[in-house]
Amino acid sequence: MSYWYAVVVLISTIIALSESLQVKPTCSLGYAFHHNPSVTTQLAVGILSQPRGGRVSVSMKYLCGLEVIAGLILKDPYKPVNSTVDLQIFPMLYEEDEEGISAEDMTKRAIQYYAPHIARLTSATSFGCNYLVEHGRHKYLCLFKLNRPIP
Repeated sequence: MSYWYAVVVLISTIIALSESLQVKPTCSLGYAFHHNPSVTTQLAVGILSQPRGGRVSVSMKYLCGLEVIAGLILKDPYKPVNSTVDLQIFPMLYEEDEEGISAEDMTKRAIQYYAPHIARLTSATSFGCNYLVEHGRHKYLCLFKLNRPIP
């Protein structure tokens, strides 16, 4: 009996995740900052598959607007990463210097870095991510819209 329950829960989770991932739109404006849309898709899939508060985060939606804002912040060296906090948008930045590594491998590292932090973002309703590579430095910024203020 418990075996079938586990199978049903697993299948339900997979269906919910696949429906959620289909919601991830093609954000043409966000790509003005990078030229590899598979990176944001990889980030979205990685973030949505992380458990938040004991459950897989299928309720979060991907927003192109947050992707664009993240790109603008990354492009402007004078724009503080935490400039969105007053809007209840929580930033998560990952940076690493390493030339010659693929964007896919670096994105995996970013997701691993984000994972424990995402687990605590139980009030996040949506998110958007962008990345930039300058002079061998990989920068990933994900913005999470929260439904309550950051304590």
